[in-house]
This record gives sequence, structure tokens and C-alpha cells, in this order.
Amino acid sequence: MNISSISNSAYNTPVSFKSRVIGGTNVASVPIPVSERVPLKHGQYYLSNGSIFRSETSKMFREDINWSNFAQYLEKRFSGCEKVNTYDYGCADAKEAFSFVMAVDNGVNNPDKFYPVQAKDIIKIAQLRLAEKNTIVSKDEYAIAKEALELSDEEMEKYFTPGYSKVKQKHCYRLNDEVKQNIEFKQANILDDIESIDSETPSLVMCRNMWPYISPNEYGKYAKALFDKLAPGSTVVIGGFDNQGAYKISDTNSFRIALVKAGFKANEEFLTGSKYPASVVYEKN
Repeated sequence: MNISSISNSAYNTPVSFKSRVIGGTNVASVPIPVSERVPLKHGQYYLSNGSIFRSETSKMFREDINWSNFAQYLEKRFSGCEKVNTYDYGCADAKEAFSFVMAVDNGVNNPDKFYPVQAKDIIKIAQLRLAEKNTIVSKDEYAIAKEALELSDEEMEKYFTPGYSKVKQKHCYRLNDEVKQNIEFKQANILDDIESIDSETPSLVMCRNMWPYISPNEYGKYAKALFDKLAPGSTVVIGGFDNQGAYKISDTNSFRIALVKAGFKANEEFLTGSKYPASVVYEKN
């Protein structure tokens, strides 16, 4: 389902901005009538008011969370669970889902209980299929992954194989099947999909760096819906982008504040300095 078919009023009137946290550029156009809309390029979507939104912020192992510490946290948090429902909303080209699988495999004693990772996005099915097959990783992204996982080149062979991209005419790396096989791609919008979350066993909900695109007037409703749906022992993870607010949302209106008001408790282990002044991990106990 393309975002143009979602009539939910939660989407903001778009503006242009430069992300201080992620470093990517996001641009929304003036509204375009339905009769004048044309097929869009990858990474472009129609907002509910007819504007075209382009996002260029996806990357592997985003630095607004310490992935090694995060894996240790997951080991401790879900130590008594045989199964954890793992959801990655706004998965885009799946780089965060791939990052999560590698971090868990490398840092958790029983990573299988977090699989399959249900990677969901509102983008077209065809684009999800491209993400599912996305195996090429640049040398720079490989270096970022290596640093985040704290592994040697030899140890990284478990996840990556050196290769060559004929399209880009440069050396690269390819993700191994061991990473990709633990992810299930589905088309879904978190605003409508909360009811499908399994409430019988604890869940890990990754919904990172997406909330500034949603009207802050809706934050309380969705935070409360998440809290009511999730089983005790669950965790919600947001991003540094959500804490900053791309639309210059005041601190009192940020989604993290809505999570706390709904009943979640911030885990302060993930304060990472002045650049990211708030926790990105919230728990239901």
C-alpha cells in the first residue's frame, strides 16, 4: 500500500528540513492533485495531502545507539523469555533490520528467540522485495558495521563476502544469507498495525527516526495504544531523530514524552552524550 492510499490525518503538512542527527536531506513538495500524480522513484512517497516526500536518511548501524551495549541490554532484558516478538517499523531498505540481526547474533547467547524480525514499511511491495534482496554494502558501510560489532575482518566473514559491483564499478561487500534469512518483510503502517502486535509474549518494537513525520497531536494516542497492546516485559526503541524533532517540535510534544506519559519507563543506559540528550529505550514492566 502506497502512502498515498492512507487517509490517516496523522501525517504533518510537510516542510523541507535538514536533519542534524542523521545527516540526510528530506524534502516535501507542494501538494499535487490526484489527477496529476505520476509513478515515483524509489525513496519517494505521496503524503496524505498529495505532497511528494523524499527521504535519504537510511544507513547501517545508525550512531544514535551503541549497538554493542544494545545487544547486552537485550540479553539481560529478555533473559527469561523463550520467544521475543521483534518488529522493525519503517524498515525502508532494511539496513536497520540487517544491523539488528548482526548485533543480536554477535552479542546475544540465544539470538534465535528474536527471529524472525518482522520488518515492515508502508512502501510498495516491489520496493520491499528490492530491500529483501538488497545484498550490496559499500566499503564505508562495511567499516561502520565492523566498528559497531567490534569484530576483525576474519570474524566479519560470517556476515559479509567481498565482491564487486558492476553497476557502481567498485569493490563492495555482500550480505550473507545467514543475515537475510532471519528477516520477514511485510507491508504495513505502524499507525494501523499496532493491533496486529502479539500481546501474549514480550515484544521488541523498533520504530526509530520516524515520529517527526507524524503530527504531534497524534503522539499520545499511538503511545497509549502501544502501551496497552504490548505484554509486560516489552521494549520500545526510538531514535535520536525522534528526540530532536525534525519539525522543531518542542520537547514537551516529543514522542518520547508521550511514551512516558503512556506508562513506559525510560532506560537511561542509552544516554550517549549531548548530541542525543534523551534515552531511546522505553520499557513496559
